[in-house]
Amino acid sequence: MENGAIRPKRCALHLDALALKDRLADPVVLQNTVRVVADIADMNIMNISVQNVGMEAATLERPARPWESGYSVQTLIVVKAALTSSHITIHSWPDWEFFMFDIVSCQTFDIQAVQNLLSDSLCIGKILEKYTN
Repeated sequence: MENGAIRPKRCALHLDALALKDRLADPVVLQNTVRVVADIADMNIMNISVQNVGMEAATLERPARPWESGYSVQTLIVVKAALTSSHITIHSWPDWEFFMFDIVSCQTFDIQAVQNLLSDSLCIGKILEKYTN
C-alpha cells in the first residue's frame, strides 16, 4: 500500500472442527447454517451455492485431516455465500465428521455468537484449530 493509504478493517473467524456426521452430510443443514450465521452477523447474502462432490477413497487409514497423505474422502460438500461485505464458506467431509468454516468481513461481527451458532447447528464435538482476527 502507498503511504497514507487506509487499510480496510477485517474481521474473521476460521475453524477446523469435528461435528456430527448426519449434520455435516446434509446440504440443507449446512446451507441453513450459513444463512443463520449471516443473519446473526448482520450481513446480507448476495448469492449462495452448494456443491456436493463425490470422491474416490484411496486408503482406509484415517489421517489427521482428510486431504493429507494423498487421501481423498468419499464426500465433500461445499457451501459458499457471497456477502455484501465478503464471504462465508463451509467445507464438510462427513465421512470423517470434519469441517472447515470461514467467515471474513470488512464489517465487525460477534465472533463468539457465530461460534456458538455453529456449535449448536452442527453439534461440534471438538475444535481442532481456531483463528480469529
